[in-house]
Amino acid sequence: MGFGSDDGPIGVFRVGDAFWAIEDTCTHGRASMSEGELDGTWVVCPFHGGCVDVTTGEPTAGPITVPAKTYRTKVIDGGVYVEIPSSPRTA
Repeated sequence: MGFGSDDGPIGVFRVGDAFWAIEDTCTHGRASMSEGELDGTWVVCPFHGGCVDVTTGEPTAGPITVPAKTYRTKVIDGGVYVEIPSSPRTA
């Protein structure tokens, strides 16, 4: 599942009982990673078949070589929340 945020698109993935969130745009081909297939902790990019570990953001198969940004998640009263770091504001 993916959604938009002020920090850009974010993909949320369920692995067992845990939820993991990474930037949803592939760092190689600009595809939506949340539209890819999840294989264990690896999500497969739907464009070129590269893989990223959703628990760490690290690339696990080429052509992806740049890590994906990761986000902390929490489950509260059955809802999944993603922590988006605040960015400094400029005047």
